[in-house]
Amino acid sequence: MEKLSGLSIKQMILIGHRKNYTIPFHPGVNIIYGDADTGKSSVLRIIYYLLGGKQIKLDNELTSSVKYAILEISINDTNYCIQRDLYNVDRNIEIYSCAYTEIKNNFPINYAPSLAKETINTKSFSEFLLEELNFPAVKIKQAPTKDSSATARLSI
Repeated sequence: MEKLSGLSIKQMILIGHRKNYTIPFHPGVNIIYGDADTGKSSVLRIIYYLLGGKQIKLDNELTSSVKYAILEISINDTNYCIQRDLYNVDRNIEIYSCAYTEIKNNFPINYAPSLAKETINTKSFSEFLLEELNFPAVKIKQAPTKDSSATARLSI
């Protein structure tokens, strides 16, 4: 079997108050379709947020039924589950190094949602993604035309 490189989404799980909702994804292109007001945009907004987005807009139906979300992904053929609080954007993002079926048997590693929230003991979620995707850590000048300019790390 050919080893996959890059990032692919396997499934998104919305953990609800009364039941969970699972949205499976398949290798290749996935088309999300349906009638108006069936949640297509919500699915995309939640994926964006789980992959490091700084904010999320949730529809009333989601806020009344969903507690948090998990995105099962594969990065360079290694499974991970990203768990994030949908209501507190500043809360750490939990990463499980396993498939969703094994999440109860594993402990997460916490990552800060942004470089600004990073601490000595907690790396940022952007750093996790860059490292796992084998992208180099790039430092850029905050003011490119000044030699004495401070540098900042590239984040996603």
